[in-house]
Amino acid sequence: MRRGIIQRKYGLGTIFLATPATGFQQGRAMSGIRIRDVEEPEKVYEAVQKLIEK
Repeated sequence: MRRGIIQRKYGLGTIFLATPATGFQQGRAMSGIRIRDVEEPEKVYEAVQKLIEK
């Protein structure tokens, strides 16, 4: 999850979803799904994490 300056001001964030099959280079995923400008990103991120753990 990332939050830019403007996103923080408006309570938004970007959630990035990747799998090990995505591949990583220099600690960053090379591809995946980016969901931008999510309201209450911490709560959404936690909900996604819980779903993944099941």
